[in-house]
This record gives sequence, C-alpha cells and structure tokens, in this order.
Amino acid sequence: MDDHNFFLRRLLIVLFSLSLLIRILGLTWGDGLFFHPDENNMARSIVLMEFPKLDPQFYAYGQLSLFLVYFPNLILGRKEVNFNQAVYGLRLWSAIFSTLTIVIGYLLAKSLFKKEKLALLYAFLLAFTPGLIQQAHFGTTESILTFVLLSLTYVFYKTVKKEEISLLNIFLMGLLAGMGLATKISAGIFILPIFIGFIIILFINKNRSEFLVKIIIFVFFTILFFFLFSPFYFLKWQESLSVIKYETQVATGKILVFYTRQFFDTMPIIFQLSKIFPWAMGLPMFLLFIFGLVIFLVTLPASWHRRPGLLIRQLRGAVGRSALFLGSFISQAGRMSLLLPFSWLLGNVFLFVKWTRFITPLLPFSVLLVVYFFDFIEGRLKRPGIIFFLLLFTILPGIIFLKIYLEPDIRIRATKWMNENLTDKDLILAETGNVIDLPILNTKNFQVINFDFYQLEEDQKKQEELATLIQEADYFLLPSRRVFANHSRKRFPKTYEFYQQLFSGNLGFVLLKEFKVFNRWEEILLGSDLSAEETWTVFDHPTIRLYKKMN
Repeated sequence: MDDHNFFLRRLLIVLFSLSLLIRILGLTWGDGLFFHPDENNMARSIVLMEFPKLDPQFYAYGQLSLFLVYFPNLILGRKEVNFNQAVYGLRLWSAIFSTLTIVIGYLLAKSLFKKEKLALLYAFLLAFTPGLIQQAHFGTTESILTFVLLSLTYVFYKTVKKEEISLLNIFLMGLLAGMGLATKISAGIFILPIFIGFIIILFINKNRSEFLVKIIIFVFFTILFFFLFSPFYFLKWQESLSVIKYETQVATGKILVFYTRQFFDTMPIIFQLSKIFPWAMGLPMFLLFIFGLVIFLVTLPASWHRRPGLLIRQLRGAVGRSALFLGSFISQAGRMSLLLPFSWLLGNVFLFVKWTRFITPLLPFSVLLVVYFFDFIEGRLKRPGIIFFLLLFTILPGIIFLKIYLEPDIRIRATKWMNENLTDKDLILAETGNVIDLPILNTKNFQVINFDFYQLEEDQKKQEELATLIQEADYFLLPSRRVFANHSRKRFPKTYEFYQQLFSGNLGFVLLKEFKVFNRWEEILLGSDLSAEETWTVFDHPTIRLYKKMN
C-alpha cells in the first residue's frame, strides 16, 4: 500500500468517525422528556411488543424501525422494552443510518465526479448538514429513508452506467426497495424510476427475455424483503389500508387537522425553498446550492449543444430511432440516476402538507450541487484561501446547530427560570397543543391554565372564557411559535387579531423574557424560528416567550 492510499484510508476513517460522533452526541436530548410526537408513537408501539406477540399495532409507518429496536433487546434477553429504551433505541438507529448515508454518499460522489477530493468534500459537507444532524437525533423514519434513497441511487447509477442488470444489483435494489417500503409505504415512489431504467435497458438490449426475468426477480426480492421487514402490513392489511388511507387524506388536505394549518394558502416549491431548505441546509450552504443549481442547469445540455444535429436525428423517425435516443440518454448515467430523487421531489413537494421531514431525503442531492459549485469555481478562482474560508463558513451552521443537543433543553431552562422568579400567587395563561404543556415542573405551585387556541375561532364559549382569563392572568406563556404563527388574518381573523393585540401591548401584557437556544449572531446563520416550517423548531429548539401583565 502506498503512502497516498494509506493516508486516504486514515482520513476516511476519521471523517466517518467524526460523522458518527456528531450524530451520537446528545442522543438523550430532552432531559428525560420526549417532545417529538412521531417518535413517541413509534416508541409506544415498541412497548406493546412482547415475544412471541410481535404486532406493534402501529401501521402509520412500517415495522422495520420498530423491529430494529426490539430484536436486539430480545437477543439480550429482554422480552419487554420500556418507553425510554424504545426512544433511545430509535434515535440510535437514526444516527447509524445517517452515518451510513455519508459512507454511501462518498461512494456516489466518487463515481459521479471522478475526483477523490470532491468525494471527501461531499462527505464532509453531509456530516455538517443541519437537517441531517437533526433527523439523526429524532427516532423517526427519515434517516432510514434518506439512506435508502441515496443507496438506491448509487446502485442504480452503477447499473445504468454498465447498461446491464447484474444479479447482485438486482438483489441490492430489491433489498433496499423492500427496506424503504418496510420503513414507510411512501418509499414506493423510489421504485418507479428503477422500472423506467430497466425498461430502457430492456428496450435497447437484444436479449430481452433475460432482462424480463431479471425484472421479475427484482419485484420478487422487493416484495420478499418488504414482507420480512414489515410483515404486519400484510397480516393486518385491513388495518394498514385504513391507516394509510387516513394519512394520505391528511397529506393531500382532504382531511384538515389542527396541526396542518400552517399549509393553508402555501405555494409548492416556493414554500420549500423559503421555509425549509435555508434552515435544513444552513443559509451559506443553501446559497451555494442555488448557485450550483444554476450552474448545473446551464451546463446540463452542453453535450447536446455541441452535437445538435445528432440530437435532431435521434428525435426523428419511429421506434428504431427512439432506441438510439434512449441509448444516448442512458449513457449519461449520472443524469439518468437523477430520476430517483426527482421522483421523490415530485411525489412530495406538491402535497398539501409540506413538513421538513418530507424533504429530508433530498438533502444529500442538494448538497451534491454544492460540491458541483466548489468544483466549478476551483479552477476559475485559483485562490485556495478563499475557498477554504468559504468551506468553513458553509459548515458553521451545522457546528452551531449541535448546541441544541449538548445543552439542557430550552423548556427545562425556561421552567427553571419561572420557578425561580414567579410566586405561588401568580396565574399563568398558556397555550396547549405543544406536545407537552409548559412549564414542565412547577415547584412553586403557581397556577397554570392551558388554553386551547385551536378552538378559539368558532367557539363562542371559548372566546368568552379567554376574555375572562386575560383579565385574571398575571402572565401569558407562548411555548413555541406553533399556534400564533399559523393563524392568518384571512382564515382565522379572530385568532389572528387576538395575537396582534397581545404583541402590540393592547391586552396589557409586555414581553418579559424570551428563551432561545441560539443567540442573535447564531440566529443570523441559522434563521429565525418564526420564518421556518413549524416542525423544524417546535420539537427540539422552540423559542419560548413569557409576557407579563403591566400594573
């Protein structure tokens, strides 16, 4: 082994170890309290499992995540898993799959860019992407789905590049597709582009019967692993279909629930670009992503511009000429492999609900465009110092973002302050509907009334009750931006007007204390919680606002 390869391997080990460390640090965030509703639901289903009865009675997602937590405990001799163990187990697997995503990302970038340093740069940027760090600390499905999508893209790319479907690649794609479906049924979106690629290869290949057999084998492996990893989707198919139907109706807006109000009157693509990507990537990386996207779109048809006559000839004629065009398209393996993330984009971006977690699997592909940008400017700028500074500036939001998980939870700190500064005679009016009502621990025994503002608009009794409480309350507590930022003047005029009166001081309250994870300068890089999609902040780093009545 030469010195260069030895150094490279050591560097890769350090990079992957750093990535894992970033994702494992602070996995027990929340100080023993659990604020994410999805991981709470999944953990409760794990608690219900007891060998040999393995039905978790939870069908909103697949059972793969649940089995990954339960079976290691069963091997260790624990037939029952308590709630805390379930949550921390889910988070650990998220951290592991998030790290494996970086490993696969390195391999994909190495194949795409043909440059070792760009593959290392890509893995480095993934390690410090805020959205991936956040999802690695949530015991939910997104880290697994991100790993599956990137891995499928890598195997698909290698398959298309060789223009043949090997049995090994069939097995790997069937395994990954089955894993995706067993994690969340929406992963079925991943499979359609694979079929398109198979059909194109089949169309230009002479031995079509052999490829048809291989396609059937792929379907077989996909269904097999889907069943093995999530058997109760099949064994309890009626319950599964019922839950999937409900979740689909919520996602498409056919059923309106209180926690989707932020998506009224929102524009697809515009919403994700303005409310999700700048936070999930960090503002510096997001700006470089935009530049990289523009450069990519400008240079994408370069090969066709050089040979316009060939493209025209390929587009003419019937079936025979179409095969030539398909062959030319498939030879661009990198572009062909973009069908996978593009299918996920189309399948999610136009939904009524536009949660951050729906976009998470696309983050690695967005970061690819950042690497594309660095590759583009390196030869033109020829100033390594500036590029190095730009790189450090790009990862800074990810470094700052780790504060969330390395410090005591902001809700615990806010509660501690209230216990130290309020008296047992004080009455606090607070919002309910924030996963856990605040303050969490009331050692002073001051009175807290948690009011449901989601019913305020149309419930006359609630309006009268609120008017009385405003007169009696000494403090008004906003546990997050979840309620007041999601009620527009157009759709919820009464609720909107109430909060405008509160903020202006017309209700007799002034802002006494604001509890934040990030300081002013850090927030410039990370963005204000008021401008981000709700779920980006409310689960792990909400801003808590305490208003005091003026005497």
